[in-house]
Amino acid sequence: IAGSRYNPGTGGRAPRTIDTLADNGRGGAIVFGPAVRDWKRIDFDRMPIEPRIDGGAPIQVYGGELRRDPVIIAAELANDLAARGVSLKAGDYLSTGSLSLPTPIAAGQHFAARFADLATLEVRLSS
Repeated sequence: IAGSRYNPGTGGRAPRTIDTLADNGRGGAIVFGPAVRDWKRIDFDRMPIEPRIDGGAPIQVYGGELRRDPVIIAAELANDLAARGVSLKAGDYLSTGSLSLPTPIAAGQHFAARFADLATLEVRLSS
């Protein structure tokens, strides 16, 4: 769930890249589900994903060159960190980004994203 301390369009200056960095890349929250034991069988490049808010129209999902295998992204991150003397440890979590168009969601709304026959992620924001 993307988030920021800053309210776009308010204040005396335009948002800057440093604001995004200060907010952990706009990482507001992560919703965890059960572990996927047989993840190696998944074709992430072709997996249909259908996100919706309150059962409305599907939110745009990126594909083609805008979609990258999260395993490759994780390997690139691990290699980059290792080159700087930092290693990932068992139990560490990382986010490889979102595949859907950023879409505002308000308190009380229900978000559900169906990942083919793998799983459905659901969250309702409280106030």
